[in-house]
Amino acid sequence: MTVRASHKTLLAKLAAERHWTHPDGIACYQQTAEDMGLATTVTTRQWERWLSGELKTLPRPVRCRVLERMFNRPVHQLFQPPAAGLGIPAASRGVDHGGTEVNRDLVAGAAEESTEHVAEVEALTIGPATLEQAHDDVRRLAQRYGTTPPWEVLTHAVVARRRVRELLKRTCRPDQQRELYLLLGELCGLLAVSSFDLGDAAAATQHARAAWGYGEHIGHDGLRAWARGTQALIAYWDGRPQEAVRLAQSGQRYQATGTGRVRVCCIEARAWSHLGNRAAAQDALERADHARQHAGPGEEMHDGLGGEFGFGAARQARCEGTVYVQLGDPQYGDPRTAINRTLHALSLYDGRPSMKVIPQAHADLAAAHLLDGSFADACDHLEAALDVPVEHRIRGLIERLASVCVILDGDRYRTYRPAQDLRHDIWNFAAAPASPAITGPARAALPPATT
Repeated sequence: MTVRASHKTLLAKLAAERHWTHPDGIACYQQTAEDMGLATTVTTRQWERWLSGELKTLPRPVRCRVLERMFNRPVHQLFQPPAAGLGIPAASRGVDHGGTEVNRDLVAGAAEESTEHVAEVEALTIGPATLEQAHDDVRRLAQRYGTTPPWEVLTHAVVARRRVRELLKRTCRPDQQRELYLLLGELCGLLAVSSFDLGDAAAATQHARAAWGYGEHIGHDGLRAWARGTQALIAYWDGRPQEAVRLAQSGQRYQATGTGRVRVCCIEARAWSHLGNRAAAQDALERADHARQHAGPGEEMHDGLGGEFGFGAARQARCEGTVYVQLGDPQYGDPRTAINRTLHALSLYDGRPSMKVIPQAHADLAAAHLLDGSFADACDHLEAALDVPVEHRIRGLIERLASVCVILDGDRYRTYRPAQDLRHDIWNFAAAPASPAITGPARAALPPATT
């Protein structure tokens, strides 16, 4: 490698090898300082003085730390002439070793290339503050999902995902890349849930499949199990229960115990209940209980991140209630179990807000009470479900209310005027969903009420 005599400092030589203009060097300095969480800037004049070797003393300590991170070299070397900074003798000569002359410039040049390359690799890294912020962005979206309108989550998740993808271009470190791919998978998971809640099953499926792909890429069992479970839920609500069973069982391969397995077993149970297979549904619920009882250390996504990725005892009980509502058809008959499990789910929330799970539980309770012949109790729970503001009227809630309408259309309530008035209220509620895109079985099951 040829050392240009015009370079007064090693800093100038390294900047030239990177083909940096002054603005390029200043921009790299600013980004490195930001990644390190340091409040420091450099002017064009200061940068020129650093390259020219005009300095009599080293820059301030905070600037020295940034420069050392940029070039992975002690700062005093950066402001020495190139040969001195690299520790290369000013005059190199060949040395005869058994008739073979070894050129010291060649040896030193090879060592220099190794050092420079590893410095370039290490320069492509992300500061801890930047990674922490990315994790915080995802955690905030996940944990506030239950009280945030889905369109708002979707909007913020799109922006956060774009930032994470840009961060991937700025690091060569495998551990940081793995973290970023996990964040991308989690953000795709939030996009899947919010898209589905807004009624777009096709987009939700694509996002969930992408989440699984990221999990597969980094070998993250928690992400793979969660993504398969979400794909299964989408298939379940989209009228494909057999596909939902297959996907939920696929997710169980990645979680032997713990929260992730509880979730996919519960989703499998819901799919079996949709198929009217009581024995298979109960078997899946028993496997969920077993996984909960034998859970080991918490998994970083389901338990550590939590929020929309969590699946605690309250959501498990709510899911069991949904299973028994579906099995509450007169030919199976189990509305009391549905009522007991769903009331237990509500008791576990104990005042904690959730504009997603709690209204759905009230809708399930209304259906179960109707199956049990308790019209007054059903009205009380429907009032709670129908009190949800428009921005939180998601597909899962409207689908459950569609099940209530099916019961109201049955022989027991078809000619009962208060029941038909109630049906009319449900229709008006479903006619103004969180997104006009909500279509499909729920809306099809809600024809205009007759008077």
